[in-house]
Amino acid sequence: MTGPEHYRAAEQQLAAAAISDGGSDSERYHLATAQVHATPALAAATAATPPVRWSDQDLQDELARGYAFGRLAARGAEPGPLVHSNDFVAAARARDVRAAGLHKLYAELQASAGGAR
Repeated sequence: MTGPEHYRAAEQQLAAAAISDGGSDSERYHLATAQVHATPALAAATAATPPVRWSDQDLQDELARGYAFGRLAARGAEPGPLVHSNDFVAAARARDVRAAGLHKLYAELQASAGGAR
């Protein structure tokens, strides 16, 4: 059977389980059979999906965004102006700042916004 055929068989078994008496052997059989078909259907769908490839720039952008979100989460304990994550990512990209320089960049952006820490 192909992946789509397994998927259709799983759907048919779920439909049969839905019209069976709740808790009956028939319902349990149809649910178990649906699971047996759903597993290879999922495996086939997963295998057919190409892996996601992130560029180095995408990774750097997400690292900068995560850093900015972390700083936002600490707002209660950290004074100074808010630096929006999109602004932070744009600045990190424009200046080609890597992980080690994110703290310094954030402080610079805060200072330029009027509230150095």
